[in-house]
Amino acid sequence: MGAGHRDPARAKALLIASAWVNQIGNFLTFTAVVVQAQVQHGSSFSALVLLAQSVPALLAARSISQRVPAHRTRQVWIGAQVALAALNVALIPLHDGRGALLVFVALTMLLRAVANPLFYAVLGQERDEDRRRATLTAVGAAGSFALVISPAAGGAVLAGSGMVVVLALDALTYLLAVVLFAAAAGVSGTPAAAGAAPAGSSGSGASGPGRVRVVNVLGAFQSPVPGGSRAHPALLGWVVLIALGAVLNAVQTPASFTLFAFSEADFGVVLASFGAGGVAVFALSAFSDRVRVPLVAAAALLAAGLVLWALDASLVLSCAGFALAGFGSAAATGALRADMAVAAERAAVPVLSLWSWANQVVLAANLVLYGVFAALFAAGVPAVVGLVALVLLAVVLVAVAVARA
Repeated sequence: MGAGHRDPARAKALLIASAWVNQIGNFLTFTAVVVQAQVQHGSSFSALVLLAQSVPALLAARSISQRVPAHRTRQVWIGAQVALAALNVALIPLHDGRGALLVFVALTMLLRAVANPLFYAVLGQERDEDRRRATLTAVGAAGSFALVISPAAGGAVLAGSGMVVVLALDALTYLLAVVLFAAAAGVSGTPAAAGAAPAGSSGSGASGPGRVRVVNVLGAFQSPVPGGSRAHPALLGWVVLIALGAVLNAVQTPASFTLFAFSEADFGVVLASFGAGGVAVFALSAFSDRVRVPLVAAAALLAAGLVLWALDASLVLSCAGFALAGFGSAAATGALRADMAVAAERAAVPVLSLWSWANQVVLAANLVLYGVFAALFAAGVPAVVGLVALVLLAVVLVAVAVARA
C-alpha cells in the first residue's frame, strides 16, 4: 500500500493478532507433545524432550538472530513461520517415533527462538513511545490467553482427535500469523527495514561477518547495552523477572500438590487465574495506547499475589493471588521491554542485539533454574524453599523498580 493508506493503529492490532494466533498454536502443540511424551514413552523421555527444546536454542539462537540483515527482518520471520508449519506437517506421519519427536522439538524451538527477537525488532520500530509500549505489553500478554485456553484445549484435541489434528492446527496457526503479519506491514507507519539499527550502529547487531558462534549459558547474561545493569536498571529488572518466572514454573507444581494438597482440577483453576490476570493487561494495552501500569506498581502486585498464593489460606485466595501475580507479571514484562527498548535506542544499540539477548536470558534461566530445582526436589528439599526463593526474587524486583523510578 502507499503512504496514504498507512494506519499505525491498525498495524498494531494486526501485529497483536499475529502474536496471539502464533502463541495459541505454540501452546497447543507444546501441551500435546509433553502429554504424548509422558504417556507413550515415560518420564525419562519427557526429560529428554525438555532438554531438546532448551539446549539447541540456548546455544545457537542468539548468534543466528543477531546476524539477520536489518532489511531482511520481516522476510526471515515469515520464512521461519513457514518452516515451522512445514515441520509440523512433516511430523504427522512420524509422530509416534521417539527420534522424530526429539528432532521436531529441537528444530521448532530453535526456529522460534531465532524468530522471536525478529518479531520484537519489528515492534520496536514504532516511533510513538506510548503505542510502542502498549504494543510490546499486549504482545507479551497475548501468551496469557494461551495459558488459559491451551492446556485444556490441547489435551482435549489430543484425546479426541489425536496428534495429527493438533499438528495440522498448529501449522495453520503459523500460516495465519504470517498473513496477519504481512497485512500489518502493508499499513505500518514504520520503516521497511524493521530491524534497522539506530544511527551510528551496525545494522545486523553482530560484531562482524563470520560463522555463527555458539554461546555458553553465562554468556547469555552479557548485556548488549553499554554499562549493562549498572547504567540501565531495566536490564537487571529483566533478568530478575525472568529468573522469578523460571523459579515459579519449577516450583508451582510440587508446591501445589505436596504443600497445598490441590487436586488436579484445583491446580488447573489456579493456573487459569494467572492467565486471567495477564488477559486483563492484554485488554488494557491492546485497546489503549495511553493506559500504562508503572513498573513499581506491577512489581508490587506480582509480589503481593505470590505471597497471597503461597499462604494457601483457601482455594479462592490462591486464585486471587495468582490472578494478581499474573497481572503484575504481564505488566512488568511490558514495562521492562519498553524501558529496555528506550535504553538500547539511546545507546545506539541494534534492536536485534537487545531482543536476542533478552530471549537468551529466558532460555538460559529456564534451563539452569529448572535443573537446579529439579535436583533440589529430587534430593528431598521441601518445596517451601522454592516459595521462599520466589518471595525473595519478588522483593528484589520491587527494589529494582523503586531504584529505576
